[in-house]
Amino acid sequence: MKRITFTLSLAVLLGGALLLPAAADPKRADAPKAAGDPNVYVMKGAPHILYRDSAGNVHELYRPAKGEWGHANLTAMAAAPKAAGDPSGYVLEGPHVIYRSTEGQICELYRSAKDKWATTNLTAEAKAPKASGDPDSFVLEGGQHIIYRGSKGNVHELYQSAKGKWGHTNLTAEGKAPTATGDPTAYTLEGTQHIAYRGGKGNIHELYRSTKGTWGHTNVTAEAKAPRAASDPAGYAVGRGQHLVYRDKDSQVCELYQPSKGNWAFTPLTMEAKAPKATGTPSAYVLDKAQHVVYRSSDGHINELSRGSEGKWAHADLTTGAKAPMAASGNGGPIGYAMGTAQFVVYRDTEGQICQLERQAGGRWAFTNLSKAVNAP
Repeated sequence: MKRITFTLSLAVLLGGALLLPAAADPKRADAPKAAGDPNVYVMKGAPHILYRDSAGNVHELYRPAKGEWGHANLTAMAAAPKAAGDPSGYVLEGPHVIYRSTEGQICELYRSAKDKWATTNLTAEAKAPKASGDPDSFVLEGGQHIIYRGSKGNVHELYQSAKGKWGHTNLTAEGKAPTATGDPTAYTLEGTQHIAYRGGKGNIHELYRSTKGTWGHTNVTAEAKAPRAASDPAGYAVGRGQHLVYRDKDSQVCELYQPSKGNWAFTPLTMEAKAPKATGTPSAYVLDKAQHVVYRSSDGHINELSRGSEGKWAHADLTTGAKAPMAASGNGGPIGYAMGTAQFVVYRDTEGQICQLERQAGGRWAFTNLSKAVNAP
């Protein structure tokens, strides 16, 4: 039998009461480690972090508006196919999670009417080509839209009709555009659809759908006379303007932007902010109309480029500021998002843990290991 002993000095310090070690909570355990980069969606003011483990399971870390972080294995709960790529999510009358399976199918995880996770093979339902990369998604006028790159480099769209059936469009063919070598990104602006991707020569291309319903194409790199891309772009809208960020072949973070009326233009963000060069793929988010771009540098630090109302780009080393672990290497990168007046950045560290950097309005950056001691469903 093991013996637990306490010294007299400890008992005195505790006011004469001996405190036994607390028993471990059986409902709390570390979440499985990540094999890919995380993604995030926000529903009803609560964050949901998605990632893939080494066995191909899709996991979710979630935090209620008032509560502690929890964990769920969505693949197991929905009896869904294993994932080959990183998942992403969106909200339309409930949560939707999409990913590429090991068979190249685009799969959807969603909450059913019985409030249970279920799965749909969207590729099979829409009779669409298989995927060679990870999908992205957007919601427009109550409709779901999923885009991805096929094996021949064509950009494809899966969409759900008003009757609930999934259909398919080859956007590359519709827009008479070059084929893609990377994964596309999607965003909406004033009710119109915009798809951006990297082509074979490192050019960033845009597919857009006009008010007449036809798809068009622009070689954004050529129009802006910008450097060639070495990473996939991330697209977003601010006000009535479009913005695309990417890493060029000299490891600089570059921005392509188009005002509400005018041609595409180019800004070398890392040079303007005197920031470190980038590895992987940058991402962006907006808070109170201010632009924020996050990326990983070669030393594993998470960096932020931000532009406020004064119009100048500034740089901050978030890893150093929060005393956070280094980020894992790879083609991906961190993901930033905003809730209320707070900023958040999530990433995978070198140990496969999901980490979050957080900054409340007017405060300092802080670090949380989201994979540690989460609540089981």
